[in-house]
Amino acid sequence: MTPRRIRGRLTVAGVLGLTLAGSALPTPLYGWYASEWRLSTVAMTAVFAVYPLGVLAALLTLGSLSDVVGRRPVLIGAIGLLVIVALLFMGARSITWLLAARSLQGIATGAVLGAASAAMLDLWPLTAPRAAAVNVMAVEFGIAGGAVAATLLVGYGPAPEMTVFALFGALLIVAIRAIVRLPETAPPGRAVRLRPTRPEVPASVRGRFALVAFGAVATWSVAGVYLALGPTISAEMLRMGGIVPGGLAVGLLSVAAGSAQLAMARIDVRRAAAVGTLALAAGMALAAASLSVGSPVLLVGSSAVVGVGFGLAFGGGIGLLAEVTPYDRRGAVMSTYYVVAYASFGLPVVAVGLVIDTLGLTRTMQYFTAAVIGVALVTGIALFCGNGRRVPSRG
Repeated sequence: MTPRRIRGRLTVAGVLGLTLAGSALPTPLYGWYASEWRLSTVAMTAVFAVYPLGVLAALLTLGSLSDVVGRRPVLIGAIGLLVIVALLFMGARSITWLLAARSLQGIATGAVLGAASAAMLDLWPLTAPRAAAVNVMAVEFGIAGGAVAATLLVGYGPAPEMTVFALFGALLIVAIRAIVRLPETAPPGRAVRLRPTRPEVPASVRGRFALVAFGAVATWSVAGVYLALGPTISAEMLRMGGIVPGGLAVGLLSVAAGSAQLAMARIDVRRAAAVGTLALAAGMALAAASLSVGSPVLLVGSSAVVGVGFGLAFGGGIGLLAEVTPYDRRGAVMSTYYVVAYASFGLPVVAVGLVIDTLGLTRTMQYFTAAVIGVALVTGIALFCGNGRRVPSRG
């Protein structure tokens, strides 16, 4: 293995992790924004919702762009846009600024997800499960790092609404310099097309993709609700004051998800995806129990179980897709996967935000938990019972 390839792997993993860290930075600040500007629950739901909408817009228009112009140009443009996002957050004076910043952040994140995930598979051409594991570790440790760092800065640092994003912007500039030296791994491109396109999955991949997509619905809906409502749940249902407990709960889930990838090298990707979805169902059942009895200890334990389930299901799902996806369609397929993931990430949060004032937080979370458990159980059983044939792809 050449030093250049090693640097390329580290760069792509770092860029992916930093991008997802940025997505978690506003989480502990939502309460501060709502208090300072007297924003309603519906208004804050809108601020959260425009982010996955931006991701979806980017994936549907830019998803296969890295297969055409290369991974590196797409990553440089997306990280540059995130620098602008950091400046918008630093200067935010109203909800309009927040909506603009989160929308642009979603677009940039969508562009990074498609290009970086494809580059990760390119750099591990003969070991797709390892590429999938590193992909998930980068995402989850990035989210964990962003959530924990922002939580601590908001809780104990000076001017957190400025400091958090100033540090983020500085790291983004360092990332751009690293991407410039990244080796290009994309195959020769086709004509550039930036108009909206339908999600694209080759016929040979569709059966396996459908199964992985069901797992994504369960896992990513949980991630969205945790990021949007984690602090609220801790404060209102467990009577845990302040923003630190809720932010750390989000961090714990992400750390557990990333740590689960350490076992991926020794587990078949289908089994990992199956075990992960079933563990997610078990963790959500524990979470429901913790909310019923008001137990912070049980909530922490359930967050760890949910995190392990998320990590195994996420990594196993990407590994299953990597085994059968043709080399020159990786950017498009990974972007389509993230279309499903981010639709699942955002839509349940919007639904929760719309009904929470009517049903109350407790009943809303009960309904949500029951739905996730049902989808996870069906998907896990299908994965255990299924048998997919590996289709070799050039690498």
